[in-house]
Amino acid sequence: MSFDDWQERKWIVRHAPSRREVADLLAIVTRDIDESSERRSADWRLAIDSLTLTIGWSPARVETLQRFRRIRNRVEYDRAGTVSERDVEEMRSMALAVRDDVLAWLNKKYPELL
Repeated sequence: MSFDDWQERKWIVRHAPSRREVADLLAIVTRDIDESSERRSADWRLAIDSLTLTIGWSPARVETLQRFRRIRNRVEYDRAGTVSERDVEEMRSMALAVRDDVLAWLNKKYPELL
């Protein structure tokens, strides 16, 4: 599936972000990573899927993030206390990798937004 397909389905709309907008979104990412042990974030399924189309992550790496999203959903909605410390550390590490890779991608493709 491509971005054009996503636009046709109205899952996304074209948008020209400002430098301030990108900075605000990156601040949210940092806050969410810092507070990751305290609360859960919204459903990021499409945002995670988009990583193959934007920053070029492999489908396998994206699927790992999707697996963590599903774990989070099960924990949040079905039962508590079922995520190991190892899983938490791996999830946090992947979140940091996403942030770093997005920053590198922005710096390469859209440096004016940073």
